[in-house]
Parts: sequence; structure tokens; C-alpha cells
Amino acid sequence: MADDGATIIIDAGSDTYKTGFVGQSSPHKIFPTILGNEKYHTLTGEEPNTYIGEEAQRKRGILSIRNPVQNGIITNFDDMETIWQHAFTNELEVVPEEHSVLLTEVSLNPKEKRERAAMIMFETFNIPSFYLAIQAVLSLYAIGLRSGTVLNSGHGITHIVPVYEGLSISHGFQRIQVTGYDLDTYLATLLLERGHSLNATADHEILQSTKEAVCFVSQDYEKTIGNPEEWKDFETTHELPDGKIIVVQSERFRIPEALFKPKLLGLEDPGIHEAIAKSISQCDIELRKLLMSNIVLSGGSTLFPGIVERLHKELDILMPPSNCYFILCFNADFSFKTNKLKSALHAKAKILAPEERKYLPWIGGSVLASLSTFQDMCISKAEYEEVGAFLVNRKFI
Repeated sequence: MADDGATIIIDAGSDTYKTGFVGQSSPHKIFPTILGNEKYHTLTGEEPNTYIGEEAQRKRGILSIRNPVQNGIITNFDDMETIWQHAFTNELEVVPEEHSVLLTEVSLNPKEKRERAAMIMFETFNIPSFYLAIQAVLSLYAIGLRSGTVLNSGHGITHIVPVYEGLSISHGFQRIQVTGYDLDTYLATLLLERGHSLNATADHEILQSTKEAVCFVSQDYEKTIGNPEEWKDFETTHELPDGKIIVVQSERFRIPEALFKPKLLGLEDPGIHEAIAKSISQCDIELRKLLMSNIVLSGGSTLFPGIVERLHKELDILMPPSNCYFILCFNADFSFKTNKLKSALHAKAKILAPEERKYLPWIGGSVLASLSTFQDMCISKAEYEEVGAFLVNRKFI
């Protein structure tokens, strides 16, 4: 239990809901951001039971499962309200009207979504104050920074967000369609070629745990994929929950390679290294050295062994350190034209990959809410009642 009145931090992702109290170093409760109703129920006219989180996951086979968060954005507020209520009452065991709430959001979250979230928090849960924070900014706060470039890649999103002095630079925002879910689906496809039939939705946890256990980022993918006779060196086994043993080889490095080569999934998007370079190149020239010096990895899809080294290698090719800036001009196919601009130093890329990066936005929220000035930064219940929900879009930029 938290101290009386402790601020509650909520980071509701497409895959997992992270929540807890200010001052904690990690989320107090983590559960799947899903709910579901029974597919089959008696003909008594009663409403089918609703199950949430872990219970919904366990009963998935008999439920119609819904996820109210898609690509990091709330798409069903009725379902989201149900999950919020569950988290307050059953997970944290609190009365929400006694606690301020810090809610995280993705960059460029639609204005109407922000206002609706505030409205529910104040009008349904009657909280005393509310703060809405961008996940990329919080990821920096978690490691003591206010400026940098954040690569946030999780189950439902892959975003690159440049941040300067706690403010996201919207014109530098980049989105890639390759997500953790897409990697799970790709793994299911490759395993099917080996005779293992797994469904990306129903067997989500199995695919995710397999991916996390065996996959790594190759430092020279073209060389490795071009020498099938060497794939045997990467062969390993993995035990599934039912005791079945599967053998994997090239799948180990082919899965995460899709982050660098989305074309493996049939997508025309740039790779994460290209999107980082493009994001930084679209920011003011005076900021680029700083943004290159603090590239922060956040989210579960950045946990692959070898990803830091590969990003260093690719970024050094795209944006080589020199005595001048390189302006990267992106063609329609995301190829590059490089033009020199006189003066100033172009910093070598420095990539920060904290061990706790899977929960970095939540941790940053805990850090922010610990500040003595935090309550002054929030919207109070009185302010909300006087001005209305649109205050969210004026106060939280």
C-alpha cells in the first residue's frame, strides 16, 4: 500500500499496463492491457462476465478478448475506464479520489483523446489533480536527462522522438510500423516453416518469451544470411510451456533484423537507424550534437543483445563524426543524399541503453512526480471544473 495521497503513475501500453506509486523504482503492478467477455453464457438474460488482465489472459480461450490501446493510443475509452477501475480497486487497492494521477501518453496523441482521459479521471474517478506526460520525455527523466533522442519500441509502437529541455520536438517525430507484435507474427511465420504452428494472438506469450530468450541482432546481417552453411553455429533449443522442444537457427537473427530492414515484413518504412538519423536531421542544427550525444533506448523491443553495437555501426555510417554537420536529405525510397554544411562539430552517436528500459516511461513518471513542484504543474480539480477538459491541451504541450 502507498502512503496516503501518494500520486499514482499509470503507463498503459498496447501490451501491458504498468502502475504504482510515486517514489517507487519500478511499477508496483504489471498486467496485460486486455479484457474480455465470455463467448458462451447461459440464456438467463444475464450479462456475460468480464475478465481483466491476467485473469483474461488465463481464460483467453473462452473469451472475446479486446485491447483498448492500439499503437499506444486509447481507442475504446469505455473499456479503458473498466481497466482503470480494476487497477485502482483490485491491483492498487486505493480510492482514486484520494490520489493524484500521472498518466503517460505517446507523442502526437490526438487532442480529443487527451481531453477524454482527463474528463474520465476527474468526472468518473474524482481525482484531486492530473498530469499528462509524454513517454519519450519521461524516458529521459528516468535517467536524469532533459534532452536527447528517444527510440521507444514496444509491443504496439516504434517511435523516435527528439526532446529538448523537457519538450518534444514534434517536427522531428518519426514512426516505424514495425512493432513487437509484428516481430512475434514474423517469428510465428518462420516457425511454421519448421512445422511449429503458433498463432500471433492466441500464443502471444509463448512467441514473446521465445523471441526474448533466443533472438539477437546480427552485426553483419548480409554476410550472415548469405552463408547458410554457418547457420548451424547459431542453432539452439527452446522449451515451450507444454514441454515441447523447438530448434531455432537463423530465426534468432532474422526476427530483430526487421527493425533495421522493415522490407523483410513487406514494409517500405526506414529502419530504426535511418529513422533516428532523419529525426535528428530535421531538428535545428544547433541541437543536433546534443541529440546525437543522448540517444536513449526504451521499450521491450530494444532489449535484443547486440542492438546497441549495431546502432552505433549504422549511425556512424549515416552520420559520421567530422568537423562539419551532414545534412541528410531523404529521397522517397529513404535513400540518402549527404550535403556538408560548414562549421560546428558533429558528435559521435552515444547510445544509452539502461537495464530497466522496458519500464523507462513509468520510472520517469515516478521521478517527475517526486519533485516538490509537481503539484503546481498538475491540473487541479478546481481548475478543471472552472476551465474544462481543453485545459489539458493548453497546459501539457
